[in-house]
Amino acid sequence: MHGLVRSLINGNCGEFTEKFEYFLDSCPSFLHSVGKDHFFPAFFFGMFATAHDSGVANNDERIFFRFDNDPGSPGRGNLKVAILTTDGNNRRVVRCYTIADRENSYGSRFSQQEREQLEGILRDEELEWQEYKTFIWADNQGEDEEEEAVRCRIFQAGQGPFTGNHASYLTRRHSFQEITRTPGLQNNYLPDLMNQLESDDADDVHDTTEEVFQHIIGVYDRYSQALDFYGRESDYHGFVSGVLMHFRYRNVANIYLELFVGGGYADITSIVRGTQRLINSVPCVTELKAGRRADRNAGRALEQAGNYVNGCPVSSISIPTLSPRAVCAGVNFDFGNPGRLQLGVRAFLAKGSSLMERLFEPVEDEEIGENVRDYLLHPAFGVPAVPGIRNRGGVNARDRRIFLYTSGFAFASIAFAKGTVPIEGNRAIVDKHLFHYDGNAKMLDEQRYNTQVNIGDRALTMVLHVSRGRDQKEEVIVFHVRHVLANQLFPDNGLDLSRWPNAMVHEVVCNLTINRRTRGVNDNLGLTVNVETFDSPADYLLDRGNQPFQGELLRIGGVSNVHRAANVMMNTGWENEDPDSHERFYQAISNVLNPPQPNNAGLQSLAWVVNRDNAREAGFHAALHGLFYTCDNPARVVSEFQVGGGGKLDLVLSRAIGRMGGTHPIGTELKFAATEADVQNREEEADEQVEGYLQSRGFDRITDGDKMVFSYAVFNDQAPAPAQNVPNTLIAVSNVLRIKDNLGIDTVDDFPYR
Repeated sequence: MHGLVRSLINGNCGEFTEKFEYFLDSCPSFLHSVGKDHFFPAFFFGMFATAHDSGVANNDERIFFRFDNDPGSPGRGNLKVAILTTDGNNRRVVRCYTIADRENSYGSRFSQQEREQLEGILRDEELEWQEYKTFIWADNQGEDEEEEAVRCRIFQAGQGPFTGNHASYLTRRHSFQEITRTPGLQNNYLPDLMNQLESDDADDVHDTTEEVFQHIIGVYDRYSQALDFYGRESDYHGFVSGVLMHFRYRNVANIYLELFVGGGYADITSIVRGTQRLINSVPCVTELKAGRRADRNAGRALEQAGNYVNGCPVSSISIPTLSPRAVCAGVNFDFGNPGRLQLGVRAFLAKGSSLMERLFEPVEDEEIGENVRDYLLHPAFGVPAVPGIRNRGGVNARDRRIFLYTSGFAFASIAFAKGTVPIEGNRAIVDKHLFHYDGNAKMLDEQRYNTQVNIGDRALTMVLHVSRGRDQKEEVIVFHVRHVLANQLFPDNGLDLSRWPNAMVHEVVCNLTINRRTRGVNDNLGLTVNVETFDSPADYLLDRGNQPFQGELLRIGGVSNVHRAANVMMNTGWENEDPDSHERFYQAISNVLNPPQPNNAGLQSLAWVVNRDNAREAGFHAALHGLFYTCDNPARVVSEFQVGGGGKLDLVLSRAIGRMGGTHPIGTELKFAATEADVQNREEEADEQVEGYLQSRGFDRITDGDKMVFSYAVFNDQAPAPAQNVPNTLIAVSNVLRIKDNLGIDTVDDFPYR
């Protein structure tokens, strides 16, 4: 099984380029460290520095390196590597590589002076010399289909190898240093250690991960005086990633750089599933820090990695595992021990019971408020990945995005939940309503005068009613998600619930005070949940000064059809590239949001909830995310799935990993049309994006199979209420399903389990 470094040792530029471009295309994003100057020289150093320890380099092969940085800009530079090996004709050859930040960066050729120094080290050898240069662009991907992401070029005799003196400086400190096997290391120690990460036991993976990182730290310490990393995170990110890359091929390890996990982009996410494709192998999430500031120690990095995991349900992570826990690692090479490495085991956010069930019967001995807050942590934490919200009404885009997405997610989680809940061992039917605030219902200013802001732009309100029989009192839950701003107050009003005069009332208020969110081990995300209970609607309203909000309750119905259609779509509805199952599914959603008339004369349109306060595509995205999250099938819902090279697919739905027939994930691109006339434009735009996904790589990380299904859905904000037996035009879908086969593994030899 040949990895990247073995391809270079063998002088096989074609194989190297193919493998490395696949790796780059499979990288989810290039946001922080990846793509910065010096990342890739450090990345390749990590691979070469452990080539002997990992068993990639043979015992009779010698490897030398030096960093050749630009003296005028020390943060930029190149890695120079010389490999003494034997070619296919049994000749001893020295292959000299420059790993350049840019094609023509300073010192990006292997110079005659450098060759002469190596000849002095390798004297008494009759050698053939070859010069190569490898250069990479991470920031150009997608801009030019003709342009490759990486090139490896050999300079033949007629092209002037080792011409001139291109080295920036060549001093004793920056002379070539030999890479050797770690003293006392047994053969296959490191590969065997990595094999132990193929495990569903988080404590075992924790202990093995510590051994792996201690080895990496030992390698760094051996060569640190020659590295010139300048205390930058991108250097260490590259170095650690390069070390781990060996095991992508040798141990069937998946390595993802800057993968979106929970509420942020984790520096390195890795998982070893092995040849058996273990479905609950424990992943590792690594966060790196650089510099010697107290707030950049390994403990702070571990805290950040832990927050990513704690805010992410395992059903929403875009790597193939069912493990409920992950190992988190925080590393800072600039600190001495114990401040340079911290490890811990963290639990993924539990999806558990539905939001509606939590409102009526809390789980795990927690109060209602704690149950609700745990459920809403996922959308509140992960929303920064969802684009399309702008500043509006004096509220910045970030704060609006968090509120509109969280409240839209909560609406769909309740509205599309199955119509019964378990209460004390019995199933009870729930009547669900959405409250539509009247346009004259306004927020208050600090002097408690009306503002020009509609309450409906700052609050989502739903009412749930359940009757449990003659001997049990009725219950009504008033559920709010509110955006709390310093200069806008909610009136102390209540809702008119007089249609249920004998019911007990529970008011659940979720306040998002986003500008006060804190970061830490117990990150509160600005989300608090308060619960009050009243013996009757009259008592509840009396507590609010007998002042009801202006507006009306709109009943929600027809949800069971959505669940039936979802099962068909996920299980068999894709096999013949037939969009009918998708159309029926989105028709069922449309019939809930925009009920046909007159056969549903008792139901009114709820479609306005999608575009509250001009949420547009993000509102549609939130509603579908909440809907799928509350379904039994799909088992996995990934929002803003990162396609190789940095693109994002709005939603990816998947059946349970390991299920008979495979997962065949469904990727859906979402669009919003402000007018009926704009629907076709948005469809064409979505279709073009889907076509691009068919050419992309990186989808194999979410499935054990070799197929990916693509579709799109366009929300028509001005769709009329449909008449009886007339198709609902609220959501337009693709008229053909696209299926991508052979998702793009490197080679069968590299991944024998495929």
